[in-house]
Amino acid sequence: MVRDPGAKWSALRNRPDYVYVADSSALRAGMDPRRREITFHGVNTAEQSEFQRQALHETAHALETINARMLWRSLDHINARTKGKAYVKLKDINPRAAFEDWEQTRSNKFYTPYMAKDYSGHASELTTVAVEQLRDFSQACHFVENDSDSFRFLLGQLADQ
Repeated sequence: MVRDPGAKWSALRNRPDYVYVADSSALRAGMDPRRREITFHGVNTAEQSEFQRQALHETAHALETINARMLWRSLDHINARTKGKAYVKLKDINPRAAFEDWEQTRSNKFYTPYMAKDYSGHASELTTVAVEQLRDFSQACHFVENDSDSFRFLLGQLADQ
């Protein structure tokens, strides 16, 4: 379901599904588990590829909120692959990106360092970034070739195993 950001939606708050919000004034896409809301930034036909990426990414966050086993598996997988690694600020890895000072990761072995971003156990970017790679055939092939561990992990996540 997509709604206008100005529309009244209090009746939807108690429903188990998530509400998708197209909001061109939002600074970035996001998922709010308390409001059960997924917000997309800059949604228009000229940015269809970015919208697809955001839709997959934020929906994967919602799945990890709804199904805690998915989040636990993500955190376990990240911890196993980064055991003994020191934290590094994401803005030090990619200074051109708009990362905040608190955003950090523990490994560069993943498809992107962002996949191992630390949220102190409250969220993960592993499933979200992995699933967004499936939006395009050539991107999916590149992902499998460069991080087959995360691809196999994603298959298990999608099978809820």
